[in-house]
This record gives sequence, structure tokens and C-alpha cells, in this order.
Amino acid sequence: MLLHVDSDVLAERIKADEVEAGAYQWRLDHIGDYEKARPWMESAADFVIDTTRLPAAEVAERIAAEAEKRMAGAPSLCGGICPDAVAERACDQEPVAAQRGVEGTLSPRPVLQ
Repeated sequence: MLLHVDSDVLAERIKADEVEAGAYQWRLDHIGDYEKARPWMESAADFVIDTTRLPAAEVAERIAAEAEKRMAGAPSLCGGICPDAVAERACDQEPVAAQRGVEGTLSPRPVLQ
């Protein structure tokens, strides 16, 4: 899985990040390395999300939806975790956006039963 963001937006996000401020310059200095590696990373990834214009909550919801789809299609590949067990544990949980107090653009996703 590759989460892509355009370089100019990535630079803006890095500059606005107050949590990891100590990594500020290193992160900015390595944007070019990401751009150089991006073609092979995209070709190697079987799922790419362009996060340039998406809020974090929507990205998380897309990742969760893709994971659920893959687990439903190939339960033997999920390391012994079956979709029913995941759904059972998630029944009483709120969507990711609600858990973190972040407003997203997607409605809460249904829980697999």
C-alpha cells in the first residue's frame, strides 16, 4: 500500500506539523528522494491512495474498507483473523474519525456481521 501526496502539499504538511517538529528539516530534505522512488513504489504497491486532497479520516476509512474487502475475499491470508471475529470486536466501536475527534467526509462504515 502506498499513501501518496503531491510534493508541494507534503511540504506544507511537514511545515505545519507541530508534533514531529524536530524532524522538520530531515523530512523536507527527503521529499526529492521520495519523488525519485515513487515510480517503483507505485508499481510495487497493489493499492495506492492519493491523499493530496483527502482529510486523514477519509484516508483511514479507505484503508479500513480495503482491508475488510481483502479479508472477506481471502480469510486464509489474514493470519488466522477472520472477518467475523473482527466484526464482532468492532460492533461497539465508533468509526476512526469519531474515535479521534476528527471530522471526515465519509459516513460511518457498516460493521460486517
